[in-house]
Amino acid sequence: MKITIFIIFCIALFGGAIANAGSNKEKDELQDKCCQKAAQVFKNEMAKNAGAFRVSNYYCHFNKQLNKCFMLEIFAKKRGEPLTKMIVDVNENRLYGFCGEGAVDNKYDCESPMWKSSLKETMEE
Repeated sequence: MKITIFIIFCIALFGGAIANAGSNKEKDELQDKCCQKAAQVFKNEMAKNAGAFRVSNYYCHFNKQLNKCFMLEIFAKKRGEPLTKMIVDVNENRLYGFCGEGAVDNKYDCESPMWKSSLKETMEE
């Protein structure tokens, strides 16, 4: 009886670890594909806007829960100027959130709860 319980425990423990390893591998692959696509989109955007921005960077994130690839673009026209930040769905080319330069009211303030909520919803899990 004790041996049977031990075997069931081991199957449950190691079976879960094997399944989790598979899901981690899948997540890593999705993250890699997302970042490859984001890199290409970012490169194309910078080429289209050549010379417009002096400071620019991006971060990519595959959100498994939403099954979407997001990119956080950060840019400024000159060093020392306020940063503009955009959250973009890479595959749908859809803007999810925006804050920074050009904001006409507080809802686009990078410190606003609305922006922070958008950032958390898309770029974290």
